[in-house]
Amino acid sequence: MLSLNMTKAEQLADVAQVLSDEQLDGVIAYARYLRGQPFYKSAPPEALASIERGLTDAAAGRVVEAESVLADIDAKISARGR
Repeated sequence: MLSLNMTKAEQLADVAQVLSDEQLDGVIAYARYLRGQPFYKSAPPEALASIERGLTDAAAGRVVEAESVLADIDAKISARGR
């Protein structure tokens, strides 16, 4: 039962009591990710340049609908299975 007097860690522990082991593994992995250094601080220059190109393309309207991209990926995966 969440109380206004609980610390954030206590609130998290209280909520976590009802999670499955798989869900807890996900919470732990996410907490470790949040604790880590942001990608942009450690990314190689070519990755940052690629992100910048993508943002520029998106701002200019040069985008592809997600449904189309996912359909292409599904087709490629299906072709591998044959």
